[in-house]
Amino acid sequence: MEQKLSELPVDPERFKRKPLRHEVYEFLRGSIIQGKLKPGQRLNEIELGQHLGISRTPIRETLMKLEHEGFVSIDPGKGAVVTRLSKVDLDEIYPIVAVLEGLAAGLAVPHLTRSDLAKLKRYNKEMKETVGGQMSRYMELNTSFHQTFLENSHNDRLLATVMTFKDQIYRFRLFSLAMPSRMSESLEEHHKILQAFEKKDAKRAEELVREHVMNGKRVLEKAVLE
Repeated sequence: MEQKLSELPVDPERFKRKPLRHEVYEFLRGSIIQGKLKPGQRLNEIELGQHLGISRTPIRETLMKLEHEGFVSIDPGKGAVVTRLSKVDLDEIYPIVAVLEGLAAGLAVPHLTRSDLAKLKRYNKEMKETVGGQMSRYMELNTSFHQTFLENSHNDRLLATVMTFKDQIYRFRLFSLAMPSRMSESLEEHHKILQAFEKKDAKRAEELVREHVMNGKRVLEKAVLE
């Protein structure tokens, strides 16, 4: 269900800070990534300005920046809308992320300590406790799970490349996990990945992470794009 712009939760002190452009940008981008602003939703400059208590100038500048990043589409005749998920986006981004995260998982295997494995196991356990409930908490734990093996790849260039897709893939994962049964499936996939890490099976870990990422793509294609 689409949330009205006037209902977006706002810290009343946030937009009194400087630089204002940065605060507006972080607020709107965060609202889109977290799914508070839905694909196709109109972003009326006047309404946003009234709700945030600021002028239209920083809002207009932010919308132009978000358009450049692919989060917003601006039609001169109709104004700005949150960019819809497209098959082109999924076809271009998911295979790249699948290969990169899979590679990172394989590279991480020899570097994962008992402490790292315990963290991954704890993240999985806590995710299981949130299934069917707190989406934001599940996403936070899911991100931490992936980040743990990405950082343990010990490849800074690989990590930096994956991070360029961070916001887009977060948004995609958020929508895919909202689909029926996907959260439970994702949890089971994480469990198998964890087992591969524990067995020090780098090849299997890489394969499972690639499959895990691409399964998210297939869910979105069926549920959102058809």
